Amino acid sequence: MIKDLWTTEVGSTMWGMFKPGISDHDYITIRQYPTRWLLEGRNLPNTWPQSKYPQDQTGTIIDWSFMEIGH
Repeated sequence: MIKDLWTTEVGSTMWGMFKPGISDHDYITIRQYPTRWLLEGRNLPNTWPQSKYPQDQTGTIIDWSFMEIGH
């Protein structure tokens, strides 16, 4: 089972430079693969696909990226 360790905001909002109508929200989730997968020699992806979701209240786009802890 893949375990999500933490999620944090990155990009312009994190740096206090968000501009409504121009900027988006960027998040990254750090994941951990099961040790068994690594020992079995599975070919693990370096990153997961990036997804974009419109934010409900304001329509601001959210970019969500995923990385494995060892990446």
